[in-house]
Amino acid sequence: MPTFSKFITSQRGAQQILDSDGYIYSRKKSSDTALTSTWRCAKYNPPTKCKCHIYLALADNSLTLGTQPHNHSADGSVPARQEVLLSLKRKAGRLTEEYVSSPSQRPGT
Repeated sequence: MPTFSKFITSQRGAQQILDSDGYIYSRKKSSDTALTSTWRCAKYNPPTKCKCHIYLALADNSLTLGTQPHNHSADGSVPARQEVLLSLKRKAGRLTEEYVSSPSQRPGT
């Protein structure tokens, strides 16, 4: 039975869950009054179409598996790749802000 590992950020900035087995889940639905939130495997879309779901108890971050198992193996390198890409995007954003805010330091001006 997997346990909660940590929250990570997708390439598009959405919050995801990484479980102790290395699977990643995206939020499917939640509400302000619910005691749990529903998350589905990040490989839900074609071609994999994995139908595995988990339920995250908001009180203690415990995970409960849904009825469908994963139809693929976990890819342990995905979180590391996502962290690198997110870091590069943040750095590019900062460099763009610096470039826009200081026109006197641009080449040829």
